[in-house]
Amino acid sequence: MPHPVQVQTYKDIMSLYDNIEAVVKLAQKYNDQADPYIDHLQKLVDNIEKNLDVMMNNFLKYVESGKGLSGVEKMKIEKAAKELSISIQQFLNKINH
Repeated sequence: MPHPVQVQTYKDIMSLYDNIEAVVKLAQKYNDQADPYIDHLQKLVDNIEKNLDVMMNNFLKYVESGKGLSGVEKMKIEKAAKELSISIQQFLNKINH
């Protein structure tokens, strides 16, 4: 049985997937205004999905094992989180210039 902290972590990761959908819907709503940013937005969405998948897969391994995170799992999650942060910052830099 997952620990309440594990359940909350799972929900937090899943909410990030929901945020991707919200961003895409917002871009669709403002289609003409979002047009110059679509390529940047697509790259951001792809990077977010890729890194969230890494985080989720390693988190699920951790939950299923019933043990603590292995060094490799922790490293993969930390790397994915860092790449996620970098992708968001790069996107913000591109649309603000």
